[in-house]
Amino acid sequence: MIPKIIHHTAPSDKNQWSPIWYECKKSWENNFPGFNFMMWTDEDNRDLVKKDYPNFLNLYDSFPHYIMRVDFIRFCILHKYGGIYSDMDIYCYKNFYDHLVEDTYIIESWPQWGETVQNSLMISSSNNNFWIECMEKSKEFYNSNIEIFKLYEQLNYSSMVELCHKTGGPKLISSAINSYSKEIYILSKELFNPIVEYQFNWLLSNPELKSKTVDNYNDLNSNETTVYTRHYLTGTWTENFITKSN
Repeated sequence: MIPKIIHHTAPSDKNQWSPIWYECKKSWENNFPGFNFMMWTDEDNRDLVKKDYPNFLNLYDSFPHYIMRVDFIRFCILHKYGGIYSDMDIYCYKNFYDHLVEDTYIIESWPQWGETVQNSLMISSSNNNFWIECMEKSKEFYNSNIEIFKLYEQLNYSSMVELCHKTGGPKLISSAINSYSKEIYILSKELFNPIVEYQFNWLLSNPELKSKTVDNYNDLNSNETTVYTRHYLTGTWTENFITKSN
């Protein structure tokens, strides 16, 4: 059974928040009344690893980029508590809890991105061993590529993104699904992860050329009835790989 919990994680300093995050967070609160909402700060995240997953604390602390820790903590949160984890830039249009009859769901990605799933929306029962397997795979990948991690700040942008995705992001989870002994259910990209042209343009552009897509959120707060959620890809984690690493 999926616990009635909605998890978000973001810096405690709200000056770092994208403007759309407030609206997205509110959309979940409006559509899931009576649920427990857990807002995880960076400090909360490390405390959870230290207290409940101490065997992974050295790994967590050694990640050279902030997003690697944010990726990893999702495994810990869902294993410990279960519930629905959503990125801050996912807008929820309607409640879908009654459809969650299995133990594990992960949002489907688009083939253009070279991955099976994303980690932006993941749903699970508590004490689900899939997340432990993801933690172990992350540790294994890190230890197997330790020399690359030592050179992390010398890598180009594309290599940095790829390394993040394989350490605890979509590509690691896509790999974990293929080797896991139980079935992981996929949330349809058409219903939970629809995408529009400007978002593909954003993904394909160089980070230096990326314009803020906040001006393109024309359908936000619209009377959307055909989808459950939409990922608005604020992409704040990619803006500075070096200064945000600690």
